[in-house]
Amino acid sequence: MSSISSFATEDFSSSNLVSFEGRDYPFAVLSGTSMSSPMVTGIVALMLEANPNLSPSSIKQILKETSRQDYYTTQNIPNYSWGWGKVSALDAVKRAVELIGLGNEVEKEYGINIYPNPMNDKLNIVSKNNIKSIELYDIMGRKRIVVESNTNSLDVSKLEKGVYIIAINLDGKVLRYKTIKN
Repeated sequence: MSSISSFATEDFSSSNLVSFEGRDYPFAVLSGTSMSSPMVTGIVALMLEANPNLSPSSIKQILKETSRQDYYTTQNIPNYSWGWGKVSALDAVKRAVELIGLGNEVEKEYGINIYPNPMNDKLNIVSKNNIKSIELYDIMGRKRIVVESNTNSLDVSKLEKGVYIIAINLDGKVLRYKTIKN
């Protein structure tokens, strides 16, 4: 099921209406790549926003691993009707975040050390390079902390428990890491 363009001239059997700012928008059930491709493309964009270091093969693997099966898809996956199943946007983005590497070659090159992980009230950041800015995002992509200077620690005491992404800007090169708040 997906939204129908507000400029569509064809008649579609609407299965649902969503009201927004005084206007009703129809949704219809159709099948095929014209329905699935835009949705999967959007999900891949979210995955890459969460973890820009994903390779095409990693993206494909994540989509396979996080797809779900149900009565309609059958348990005989993959198949010609449903592929690997129904894509799960939230699970795919969460898995992309899980793959943000700690200990990879980029870290060694830039000498970043983030501790403790999991964090409690304070997150320490040590870098052999000058840190231009630090941004901390929650798992839903909301910016929670922004520091526009070279700093060695962040006060994270007011954050809720959960998974966070820290983006460290080193003069144009942005490194992203996963951290957890206890």
